[in-house]
Amino acid sequence: MRSMRFTAQPPFSPPAPTQTDYDLATRVPLMMHVPWMQASQGKRSGIMAELQDMYPTLAELAGLGPVQDGVQGTSLAPLFEAPEAPPPALQAKRAYSQIGR
Repeated sequence: MRSMRFTAQPPFSPPAPTQTDYDLATRVPLMMHVPWMQASQGKRSGIMAELQDMYPTLAELAGLGPVQDGVQGTSLAPLFEAPEAPPPALQAKRAYSQIGR
């Protein structure tokens, strides 16, 4: 049986609801453990990831096949295979935040 674990929690939670895009409020530390991907264990990455990347990543790692067209996010699964040499598409990835009006 395969299992994976991930955790993410914003490091900053304002006392009252506010609209801010300061780096401290938008960054979320993310740790993932995928036991069958030995190359990635104990490694860190500087790849910019967004929470919308979680569904495509978890679906690919779980072997569910490609996600439907129109699903936003980029699979980070290739990063677990070669953490020191991520594909160019992941190296060029940017993460954005937006505040609605």
